[in-house]
Amino acid sequence: MGMRSCAVMAVAVMACQARSGDTHKRPQSWSELIAGTTEPRLLGPVADLTWGMNYREAVKSHPERETLDAGALLYGLIGGAGDKPLLEAVSIRSTDGSNARNAIMIAWGPPDLTWKTDDIWLGPDTRAALQSSSFLVLSAYTPLADFLGTGDKLGFEGSRQLTDITEAEVASRFASVKQPGATLQMGYDEVDQIFISYTVGPDRRVDSYSFYLHVPPALPERGALILKRFGLSAPANGPAWTPFGAREVNVIATDTLWRVAIRRGK
Repeated sequence: MGMRSCAVMAVAVMACQARSGDTHKRPQSWSELIAGTTEPRLLGPVADLTWGMNYREAVKSHPERETLDAGALLYGLIGGAGDKPLLEAVSIRSTDGSNARNAIMIAWGPPDLTWKTDDIWLGPDTRAALQSSSFLVLSAYTPLADFLGTGDKLGFEGSRQLTDITEAEVASRFASVKQPGATLQMGYDEVDQIFISYTVGPDRRVDSYSFYLHVPPALPERGALILKRFGLSAPANGPAWTPFGAREVNVIATDTLWRVAIRRGK
C-alpha cells in the first residue's frame, strides 16, 4: 500500500460476528454502509474515529471486536509509524465477495481519478481507494496543493521550516510520522503516500530534504502545480538549484515520478 512500502504498518483486523443491538452502527452491506453519504468519509462503525487521532487510542475505542464487524463486512484499522502513530487508514472488505462499486457509484458518482488499478474518490479529508470490487481503503487525505503550501514554507512545515530545526527537534515535532532513520511518513495526497527523506548537517540541523510525487500523463495538472509552486518553467532535470525564498529547490522529473529537493541556501 503506497508507492514505497517501506512504511511500518500496524494493522488490527477485527474479525468476529456482530452481536445484537446497535445494528444501525454496523451496516450489513455496502449499500447500507454508504447510504446517506455523498463523498468519502469515515463510515459506519468507524464514523466515531477521526483522522489525526492516535492509532492506539483508535484501537482502544473499539476494544470489543464485534463492535466493528457486521454481516459480510470486515474492518481493519491501520496505523502509521512513529512513537505516537496516527490512525492512517481503514480497510473494509466483504467476505462474500459482494461488489462495492455499484453502491459507491450511486452515492459518490464516478471516481475522481484512476491511479494504477485503483479507482479513487476524494472527500475534504478522506481518500477512498477501491482496490478490488470487494476491498475499499479509506485514508487520511491532504490535497497536494495543501501539502505544498504557500509562501516560503511548505504546508507541513508549520511555523518553522524543516531546514531550520535540529535532528532532536525533528524527532519531537514529527513524532507521529517519523520512521526509523531520516524519513517522515506524511500520509496521502490524491495519488499516493508521501515520504520525506532528510539529511542532517555538521551542526545537527536539517540541511536538506526531498520527496517524490507521481505525475502520470493522465494528471498533468500535478506537474503544473509543482512548477508554479516553485516558480519554475520546467523541471531542472540536472544539478541546477533555483532560489526558493532563502532556500534553494531542485526538481527532477523521470517518467512519471518527480523528485523535489529543498536545501538551505548556499
